[in-house]
Amino acid sequence: MWQMGVFLILRIFMIYRLTSKVHHMKSITIHPQSKEQIRLFEQLAKALHLPFEKKEEKSPYDPEFVAQLKKEERRGYYTEIEAERIKTAIADSRDEIKQGRTKTHETVMQEAKVRYGL
Repeated sequence: MWQMGVFLILRIFMIYRLTSKVHHMKSITIHPQSKEQIRLFEQLAKALHLPFEKKEEKSPYDPEFVAQLKKEERRGYYTEIEAERIKTAIADSRDEIKQGRTKTHETVMQEAKVRYGL
């Protein structure tokens, strides 16, 4: 893992050396995958006296929804499902659809009313 970090640092240094002789302003966007990589790139930029700015990526999820999920997770209100079980369930559902064994929403709701006395 650290070799990849060193390789990226050397590559950025080479780009810096090549572009520092050219009078163009260029930007490089780096997408670090860990806090350690962020720290390494910040140190490199400081060592090379390169100005840099950090931008936080906004989550595509509603913050209230994420907060609710985290709250439920802390309480233990979740179920872990193995990926293989999900794949099997999807495959089984596809087979049922192909065989015509499907129900409409209305049918399911009527059955639930009868079964649960709703």
